[in-house]
Amino acid sequence: MISIVIPLYNKAHTVQRTIMSIISQDYKDFEVIIVDDGSTDNGIDIIKSLISDNRFKIIQQENQGVSVARNRGVKESSYNYIAFLDADDEWKPQFLTAIINAITKFPEASMWGTSSIHKDLESNLEKDDTVERYREKVTEVNYWENPHTMSHTSATVVSKKKIFLVDSNGDIFPPGMACCEDWACFNRLAMIDKVVYIGLPLSVRNVNVKGQITGMDMAHRKALKRHVVNYYNLVDSFSQGKTWIHHDYQIFKKYDFRQRILSYLNVNDFDSIDYFLQNLSKDYLNDIPMFEKYLYPLSYFSYLSKIYIYLSKIFWRFKGYPRVGETK
Repeated sequence: MISIVIPLYNKAHTVQRTIMSIISQDYKDFEVIIVDDGSTDNGIDIIKSLISDNRFKIIQQENQGVSVARNRGVKESSYNYIAFLDADDEWKPQFLTAIINAITKFPEASMWGTSSIHKDLESNLEKDDTVERYREKVTEVNYWENPHTMSHTSATVVSKKKIFLVDSNGDIFPPGMACCEDWACFNRLAMIDKVVYIGLPLSVRNVNVKGQITGMDMAHRKALKRHVVNYYNLVDSFSQGKTWIHHDYQIFKKYDFRQRILSYLNVNDFDSIDYFLQNLSKDYLNDIPMFEKYLYPLSYFSYLSKIYIYLSKIFWRFKGYPRVGETK
């Protein structure tokens, strides 16, 4: 059986399609824990109008953030396999069946996930993010090839047993982290055991949805940089001393750092670059070449910084890895 955890905060405009996608699953042996995180709209009333069986459990709490809501759902769950589904996303009817088949084939993994369709709710345009080398395959993967593609929240099921190996309290999503909390969860789980990827787009990630972080303006995103730094430090701290972690984590770590710096260079946000370099942990920065730490904050060398980062991407490609976000 699978426990499905849904954090809910002011998603009355999308939650109906989310719930209906669960009810429409071919695989029916599940429970659903909906954690209402202090919503001020009528999302709960919509859910109650759609459900009529005891597989669904609604928990209401004061607003504490999505991490606390998901963690609460994990702790209230009855089964070892935890599926996360956001209240603005949905699943194809075959999603849970594909996951159960993957678990049966690879029972000792820490995560199992499908690829996704990214659907723009304004334009109705869709993009399939399946990694082509794994299309229609069910296989163990080197997660560090591209974590951003391998672990979308609403496409991933995790082992509850492995969650408590990461955090003894079960707080796999860092409380108070307003962004990157999903990567903080999945990246650490990937350091515990195998990751299984299902090359079928059975999860639908809806974008251009009111209230999503991806829709926030630049000023709001800048305000979140503290949370991003906390994510980098948390994951890297967890990796320390774990000699069995795939060496490609170290490669991805540098790539991801440079990608973040590049995003700030592209908008001339040198305050955020300074903040990163001053607040990343010593262990993290020890793996970044010294000259980069001096180069990136210098606005008059920004063009040179960009050239260097793009050259590092070319090197990444020669190693055979896809670009961040690339699926072919």
